[in-house]
Amino acid sequence: MNKIKLDDKSKEYAEALARNAYDVDLVWAAVEAGIPLEDITQDIYMGMYKGAWEFAYMYAGENGMLEGLHETVKSCIDWYMYWDTYLAKDYVYADSRVFKKVEEKR
Repeated sequence: MNKIKLDDKSKEYAEALARNAYDVDLVWAAVEAGIPLEDITQDIYMGMYKGAWEFAYMYAGENGMLEGLHETVKSCIDWYMYWDTYLAKDYVYADSRVFKKVEEKR
């Protein structure tokens, strides 16, 4: 039986796939988002969204920021601006997926 030798990047990619139940699209989206292979885990994955605006709306709702607001008011909020101003500091959107940004190692 021949053994395939993998370079370090290939090993890191295979490990990232294994940590994420072999979800190739998830791992590839994280790579496109600039997340290092060793940091790609289910812990940083926030889910799939139509756009960063949809994540911003969901985030505000889950954190009680929309309580008591009429639907008309909610539809007037610029969710793209909310993403750019507040959430893009801590999250990254790539290929319909949102990931938490990983703190840089020193």
